[in-house]
Amino acid sequence: PLWYPIVKHLKDEYGAKVIFDCLDDFIGFNNVSTEVGQMESMLSNTSDYCITTSTVLYERLSRQVDNVILVRNATEFEHFHNLPVNNKLRHINKPIIGYYGAIAEWFDTPMIEHIASQRPDWSIVLIGNTFGSDIRRLKKCKNVHLLGEKSYSELPEFLYWFDVCIIPFKANELTRSTDPVKFYEYISSGKPVVSSQ
Repeated sequence: PLWYPIVKHLKDEYGAKVIFDCLDDFIGFNNVSTEVGQMESMLSNTSDYCITTSTVLYERLSRQVDNVILVRNATEFEHFHNLPVNNKLRHINKPIIGYYGAIAEWFDTPMIEHIASQRPDWSIVLIGNTFGSDIRRLKKCKNVHLLGEKSYSELPEFLYWFDVCIIPFKANELTRSTDPVKFYEYISSGKPVVSSQ
């Protein structure tokens, strides 16, 4: 949405065609001003075509514009289907409950703390940047392993070790409008997936 002034200039000045790829409920983020919502509305009305990634976003945008379509996320099936045998998490006790992705404002840290305290014999592996999240209490859990961010190419090696994959998102407007790519990556591997929504 913040690109709206540039998009409008290109459309007005050069007749550029505009496709708006709406992949998040931008106003659902904690650090976003109401101005972003106004700019998103202007951008969708200026665009020749709008693409959304979830039903919630599609329904919201289709009330504003006619030229909108729903195209769900997907993944490179082969990249996540054939998991390479490796030693990356050999040192961590099984079963391993695993997650990779951003550990940010939408990540349900208290839920992970609860699981860790209720099941001390389970290992919880979290891979991803913490984006300023308060993870002090998670760091105190002996069975929670915060591995930091890993490259896309390495993810299948970690996924190989997961017994169960999780998507522990808080229930709010932001997460209700998502279609997490990690879900498609997880199921490509054939691993069971547990999601909070």
